[in-house]
Amino acid sequence: MKYIHSILILFLFASTSLVAQNSAVLEAISKLKTKEFQAAKAKIDEAIKNETTSTEAKTWYYKGAIYKGLYKEHQASDPKSKYRAESVQAFYKAIELDKEEKYTENAKGSLKFLSSKYYNDAAIALQQEKFELSKQCFEEYKSIAEKLSISDDVKTKEIEYKLVLGTTFTNKYNNANEVDEKAKYLQKAKSSFEDVLKVEPKNLKANYNMGVLYYNEAVNIIKETDYDLDLFSLGEVEDNSVELFKRSLPYMETAFEVDPKNKNTIEGLAGIYDGLKEEAKFIEMQKKLEELE
Repeated sequence: MKYIHSILILFLFASTSLVAQNSAVLEAISKLKTKEFQAAKAKIDEAIKNETTSTEAKTWYYKGAIYKGLYKEHQASDPKSKYRAESVQAFYKAIELDKEEKYTENAKGSLKFLSSKYYNDAAIALQQEKFELSKQCFEEYKSIAEKLSISDDVKTKEIEYKLVLGTTFTNKYNNANEVDEKAKYLQKAKSSFEDVLKVEPKNLKANYNMGVLYYNEAVNIIKETDYDLDLFSLGEVEDNSVELFKRSLPYMETAFEVDPKNKNTIEGLAGIYDGLKEEAKFIEMQKKLEELE
């Protein structure tokens, strides 16, 4: 009888301990429902530190929900929000632990919302020419979307974003006065369009813009040439411009292949063939332009 009595006491003690451990989570949920986010945060942080409740999907799901609430209330306009970042990680953990999938669907819904906010912040930062911040926000959007397959248009959005990024860098390059600054933005523009081509090799805009960048480099070299130079130096200038025309050609040819009736692409090809002194092909492009007109 004494042995049985001891077991009963032990069982009651264990039950009491479990209730105490879960109470922090329950209090956090209660505070979340009334939108007392700071009070909810204190309780859920307590539960996260607890050995038992820290291994439960429920705890991490509600941490994600609480931190999402804090983000919306206090840091919605902050692209570097720590609340948002912690909310994302908490939802990831909840999904990982949720073997019965009680919280997974809602967690994914919240992650989709948070990823869209990262995408919006990427666009805003790009408009403000905060390029590194913009790329960081876009990568966060892309990471969430790809990891959980919560968006079907990640590829499309990445292409759109990189095209805008490339165009922005191209404008910066065209307007820059310092040689080093021009070189920096030229490389960034090329890199952005190349990123698009890695995803979609036949993208019309990326191919056309890459062709234009190399073509304009060649033309600028010719325009800036001092023709009082000796013959050797003039030969080097010509070699450099021809090399750039050659680099431009495959991009413009691909753009033409994608859209053979695009006036800009035909004009681009005509200019490249003229620069390469390929008269027959230059005349062919001129005829195509006449046909379009």
